[in-house]
Amino acid sequence: MVLGLGPIGLGVVAVLKARGQGPVVAVDPGVVAGKELDIRGSFGGSPGEYRQTLRDIAEGRIDAGAVITGVTGLGGLAWAIAELGEPERHAKIVVDPSLVAG
Repeated sequence: MVLGLGPIGLGVVAVLKARGQGPVVAVDPGVVAGKELDIRGSFGGSPGEYRQTLRDIAEGRIDAGAVITGVTGLGGLAWAIAELGEPERHAKIVVDPSLVAG
């Protein structure tokens, strides 16, 4: 999905369509705001990027533990969700079901 249809957004749409990548959905943010639409999505990497990242973590080139700023059990799930709304306090909170207390 391409959000924004200025010159850059239109260029991105044209390139994606020319490459045969799709489906390509172009969204005008003004329409989204005016109609109060909720759009949810996720940005992710390619399988090769995930593979390389996992390899880098396993081989110690990336310290994945550095971004874990909290750990809780299932009892602390509501706390974790609330805390993640405060980005200056937390980056990633691990929810470990084996922990008894939250």
